[in-house]
Amino acid sequence: MTSPTLTADDVRVFSTGYVAAAPDGTTLPSDATTSLNAAFHELGYIDDKGVIEEEKLSTNKIKAWQNGDVVRVVQTEHELTYKFRCIETNRYVLAAFYGQSYDGVVEITGTQPVAGCWVVHVIDGSDLIRIVIPSGQLSDKGPITYASGDAVGYEFTITCYSDATGVKAYKYLSGPDS
Repeated sequence: MTSPTLTADDVRVFSTGYVAAAPDGTTLPSDATTSLNAAFHELGYIDDKGVIEEEKLSTNKIKAWQNGDVVRVVQTEHELTYKFRCIETNRYVLAAFYGQSYDGVVEITGTQPVAGCWVVHVIDGSDLIRIVIPSGQLSDKGPITYASGDAVGYEFTITCYSDATGVKAYKYLSGPDS
């Protein structure tokens, strides 16, 4: 058996980037470098945990009657989420978090958040991954703490929905080895 080639230059540390949001139906980018549609607005600083991508699978194990062996595993559910905490309080964060356009007043109503388009950029020097979420909905919010010595933060969990072709998110890569 041959050992894999170990290449330190292929180790990525995506230490910066941004998250942008736009209304549902906004024209999406189809590569890593094209300018975003003007409807996208960057949400500003994200806390030092960055953006967390999480895929969850639920399965059903099919067992044989004769010996109890698992003979097949069937996927019953798939969920893709992105989590991040904005630490800027600006009009775009407030609009995305509270689900309304911001005009100097936030009204907390408990209304179901609407789906929108999201773009996440993660950057390591000249390497870029652009994650495009055609339809994502704010599905969970973290608590907001107003305290001395800590930034006010808005914790988002975005659940991704499949587009017409069944894709929940596209990842476009740009860099020397793309």
